Amino acid sequence: MADKNTYENLQAYRPETDWLYGLKDDKDNVILPPTYETIAEFSDGLARVEKDDKYGFIDKNGKVVTPVEWDDAKDFSNGLAMVEKDQKCGFVDKTGKIAIPLEWDHAESFRDGYAFVMKNGEEFLIDKTGKIWEAPAK
Repeated sequence: MADKNTYENLQAYRPETDWLYGLKDDKDNVILPPTYETIAEFSDGLARVEKDDKYGFIDKNGKVVTPVEWDDAKDFSNGLAMVEKDQKCGFVDKTGKIAIPLEWDHAESFRDGYAFVMKNGEEFLIDKTGKIWEAPAK
């Protein structure tokens, strides 16, 4: 039996003869042929995908929103997704544009409009524009 995971009216599927996942709609129409090693659940209308140990994002039509080029990525939250490349973290928006530059050593997903980030061992709270709202107490 083929491996399936359901996401709203879409299914990530993997044929028995393949190791890659694709997308089908609820009528079993192929939206995206098997292309990715993983397809995460849709979040904010986009799904994180993985291929060859790199990550990117696709929309519900299977269209690539951000190329599969990131060393790590987290699901979209509050309209932004954390991405990492060359051990630096930042955030992309839902068009794939870098919204907050990759300058952080560590970053968490946004919740209620804010994200925790770390640089040189110091933790900060930033908003969706990248503005620092809270610095650690000294």
